[in-house]
Amino acid sequence: MAALGVVPSTPAADRASSSPPAGKHDVNRKRLARLGWSFSTPAFVVIGAFTIFPIGFSVAMSLSHVSVSGSGFSLNGFTGHNYSILVHAAQWRYALGFTVVYTIVTVLVEVILGTCIALVLERLTKGRGLMMALLLVPWSMITVISAELWGYIYDASYGVLDQIFKALGLGQPIFLGTPTPSIVAMM
Repeated sequence: MAALGVVPSTPAADRASSSPPAGKHDVNRKRLARLGWSFSTPAFVVIGAFTIFPIGFSVAMSLSHVSVSGSGFSLNGFTGHNYSILVHAAQWRYALGFTVVYTIVTVLVEVILGTCIALVLERLTKGRGLMMALLLVPWSMITVISAELWGYIYDASYGVLDQIFKALGLGQPIFLGTPTPSIVAMM
């Protein structure tokens, strides 16, 4: 029988491969599920208190007529009037269109650049680890520090980009002072 590739069964092998009784397995699974929920519940409470409740309350306020007085504010009935004012405002429609275009353009640029960088990194043999580490630096920086750094880069007096343009004889562009260059700079 061993010559045909069939290994004879032994009592030890039978015990190792046998599964626990059906009832015992279900009890353990339920116990582990309860344990998981008990560990997750505090996180859900915190998320609900600091994320879901404020969002829900903001939506309720946006659908209400809010009266503000010296003692606080009150919600006086639900109405869609706030949204009808918003939809009919030309400035809001412009902002919505700008946001949609900005989002599409920035996502496309990021995907294209990210793909190109990934393809270049895939072909690198020397310095690949260093390059990957350098790419992670901006991602790991705190947002405030990153914003300050970009402020220094674009500064009209002593910014890095300003100095590069001066050295190349291209003049002194104002990156954040006019709408079009500032939008491009944000992207």
